[in-house]
Amino acid sequence: MISVYLCEDDKRQLEQYSRLIHRFLDFEGYEEMPVYEFRDPHALLNAAEKNGGTGLYFLDIQLNSDINGLENWPGRSASWILRAILFFLQPTVK
Repeated sequence: MISVYLCEDDKRQLEQYSRLIHRFLDFEGYEEMPVYEFRDPHALLNAAEKNGGTGLYFLDIQLNSDINGLENWPGRSASWILRAILFFLQPTVK
């Protein structure tokens, strides 16, 4: 089964995105699809490596880390990236 990975450093936004993703999966009948939430991109990369990289990824572009959502992927093998579908999250300006 494919997994969903969500990486957002803002706790409130992480909770909002998580609720939205869970509602969508429930509505579509995929409530058993695992959703992994991370505030640290390094933890996400470690978990994804253990799972072989296959999954749906929702990545914050601006993380308070030494890497961001766009920089998570350098150094990953081409086959690993080909098994991933990436969505980049950019919060709206208020």
